[in-house]
Amino acid sequence: MTGHDPESVKNGDSRIEDYLDRICAPLVGNLPYERRQEIRAEIREHLDALTEASIESGHTPDKAVERALQQFGDPKRISMEILKSRNLDEGSLVAALRAALVGYGLTAICFLLFVVVVIVEDMQEKLQTLEWSGLDFFLLFMLYIGNALLTGISTGYRSRRYGLSGIAIAGGSIILATAVASSLAELGIWPEEIGEMAKACFVLETLWLMIGMIGVGVSLAVQKTAKRFRDRVSPTRLA
Repeated sequence: MTGHDPESVKNGDSRIEDYLDRICAPLVGNLPYERRQEIRAEIREHLDALTEASIESGHTPDKAVERALQQFGDPKRISMEILKSRNLDEGSLVAALRAALVGYGLTAICFLLFVVVVIVEDMQEKLQTLEWSGLDFFLLFMLYIGNALLTGISTGYRSRRYGLSGIAIAGGSIILATAVASSLAELGIWPEEIGEMAKACFVLETLWLMIGMIGVGVSLAVQKTAKRFRDRVSPTRLA
């Protein structure tokens, strides 16, 4: 902004610095100092570019700064977006566990619906002969396997950092409980029927956990690719 009234330039700079202070203040305690300085420098660079563009369009330096700040938006909103982006990047173990457990519950409900709707009428015959139709297996895939995959994707979205840990803890805990039930049945403490059911559930739960982990991996890969794409097409996006 050379070649213009020094006082206007000074006033413009002070308004920009005040604007940057208002953005960075809520970040204290949430982001490291180095990261806050990077964000501040990045925003300052964009504001300078907007200001220069306005000056080249014929506006005075004072008006150019005003327009640049208006275009960039409310500093409080920008701070919230930065923190929200940071929370999505890291997430929490609680959020991951919540998503995993909710997904497991939905998977269990869907599997029960599969049992009731598809095989309840001739369950004994089908279990003995294993003569299930292609439609039976398709519904099983859609209601159980598909739900497990969606659970993994949801868990990875809720917490990038703890997605795998969350689904591993949730699935592992349920598998452990099933193994304990099977052991109690073998010891004669619980009925034998419960033991047989627990063994069948153990296989399904292990499969659910493996597919859920694949879903987390898919979610993380998609989010990483999407972030790269957004950064490429929108250089002014922060964090």
